[in-house]
Amino acid sequence: MTAVLVTGANGYISQHIIQLLLQQNYTVVGTVRSVAKKEKYAALFSSCNLTIEVVPKLDTPHAFDFVFGKHRDITVVLHVATPVKSYAVNYDSEIISPAINGTTYLLESIRDVAPQVTRVVYTSSVAALAHPSVIYSTRGTFSERDWNQVTYEQSKESPRLAYYYAKRIAEQTAWEFANSRVNFSLSTVLPGGTFGPLVFDSDVADPMPSTSDYPIRLLKLRRDDPIPEFGAGFIDVRDLAQAHILVMESEAARGKRVVVEAEMVDNHIMLDIIRRNFPQFRDKLPECNPDSSQFIEPDIAQSRKILSGLEFTPISKTVVDAVTQVLRARESDD
Repeated sequence: MTAVLVTGANGYISQHIIQLLLQQNYTVVGTVRSVAKKEKYAALFSSCNLTIEVVPKLDTPHAFDFVFGKHRDITVVLHVATPVKSYAVNYDSEIISPAINGTTYLLESIRDVAPQVTRVVYTSSVAALAHPSVIYSTRGTFSERDWNQVTYEQSKESPRLAYYYAKRIAEQTAWEFANSRVNFSLSTVLPGGTFGPLVFDSDVADPMPSTSDYPIRLLKLRRDDPIPEFGAGFIDVRDLAQAHILVMESEAARGKRVVVEAEMVDNHIMLDIIRRNFPQFRDKLPECNPDSSQFIEPDIAQSRKILSGLEFTPISKTVVDAVTQVLRARESDD
């Protein structure tokens, strides 16, 4: 029976992908970077169809060779693992190298020791498409054909620019590799801002993991605080997991970049949802002015066609489900 390899199995997005794959009776092999994470998530998922292997450093040559050697039934690879470190100190070693070299060495392992692999789906990001000033804007637009122009020199300025540079170079590296003589076809998934609940309540933390924190951090605002500027395309993490599987199974997605965004949102829209659905926060949070008419939609018609079978979750449900989970976890800790 065929198996699917999912890298970064402890990650926010990967956990949702693994959960869906298991629900659809796939055999799954996940990778994490420590024995502690292996033991934790093997216990949480508690599935005989999931095996978790430890790959301590993604940016090490042949790091994945033993995984493919041990699991000869892997025919599909979902490379989701990527460093997202807003507090990184050494951007090269903590962000850029793991993203670029980790992708390169994984693809080299597939080429050299796993000729049975026929599909690779790489989780890129809309960050690969344009500068942050475009991505995090209510008026910026982009298409599936674009690449950001962040330079290596600019990547030294901040963790965000390092991430944008790394995602572009890593995806371009993957496409160059796939266009050489290999046995697999490549698809890339480029999600927008990914929000929504975690798979496990026990992972709720402060701050929340990855981009799941964006709506939750709004709960910390006080009545007279200014509302931070933020606008971006969004996707519910559960829809993004489904999108990965649709792309993995779709012939039309072979050789394609697939941007995954449901709608444009900003902090005013998310605050309004919280204030309307959680009365306990209504008088504590700032007044807001939600206005969806301000947004310019990206040019992603090809992606929408490939994902035509996916019904997107509205931002209202995403925010309500995420906040509800956090409140539930806080209550259980009291």
